Amino acid sequence: DGHDVLRHLRMARIETPILILSGADDTNSKLKGFGCGADDYLTKPFNRAEIVARIHAIILRSNSLSRNPHRRIQRHHQRITRWTHYTPTTNNRQPH
Repeated sequence: DGHDVLRHLRMARIETPILILSGADDTNSKLKGFGCGADDYLTKPFNRAEIVARIHAIILRSNSLSRNPHRRIQRHHQRITRWTHYTPTTNNRQPH
């Protein structure tokens, strides 16, 4: 399961920030996720603004920032902003 994958990543010293998105909203599931090395945990359904804020926070806390962390944060912000303004399409066409 996802917890095993996360545990193996952390044992391999892979420090990529991980946000768990899960339908399991009980405290034990959340504690298990954090215990396996998750940086954050969000339950479904989630609010788009909340996930964006959590991703921004994870990026800011990340120890893996490049030499120019401000530029990297700007790039992530641009990607996240595009995602938050995404409009679903039908058959690869914008809705009317």
